[in-house]
Amino acid sequence: MLFMAIHLLNIDDKSFILVLATVVLGFQTPDFLQGASNDVKQQYLSIVQRTDLSVDQKKTMIDSLMVQQPQSIQTAYAAFKQQLDQIRAQGGLTVQQQMAKMQSQTV
Repeated sequence: MLFMAIHLLNIDDKSFILVLATVVLGFQTPDFLQGASNDVKQQYLSIVQRTDLSVDQKKTMIDSLMVQQPQSIQTAYAAFKQQLDQIRAQGGLTVQQQMAKMQSQTV
């Protein structure tokens, strides 16, 4: 039934993968990607899901992707990064730090 709906709606493979990842796996693209094409969202998800890259490598790849986007997305991305910097400056924990802290508490 789902595949029939996809065919009827003329949804391409990349869009289908993005929708599937978002719905089934619960992945959400960040707010700064609102208005971005499905292809850009898929590229972003591909980067963040790679396990063979360090966090810094992922950041570099995402930065490179964002400079190719329209100004509105670049501005939203810059605001997002600024918010992260403010959280770090206030002593907030990153997701990785929170996960490590939770794991150490359960051991």
